[in-house]
Amino acid sequence: MDKEGLQKLGLIKDEVTDKLFFFVGKLGDKTRLDEDAELIDGDWKYAHKVLRTVKEIPVDVSEETITYRDVLVFVHFHINSPVK
Repeated sequence: MDKEGLQKLGLIKDEVTDKLFFFVGKLGDKTRLDEDAELIDGDWKYAHKVLRTVKEIPVDVSEETITYRDVLVFVHFHINSPVK
């Protein structure tokens, strides 16, 4: 979300970044890997959802989101292909 959108919610970019670090630290290995994860902290909600898995490669495509009061303030897509 852009700066103006965050300001309308009473937020600044650093608060969103801090929440991302908080959620990732709290969830540990459940994030950015191959399983769905969700955590709520007050008005904040973090979700990591695996969108597609291709076992033959292997590769996982996932979406990481943070909402504040049910408004999307952060989204990031991951492509995870472990080297074996």
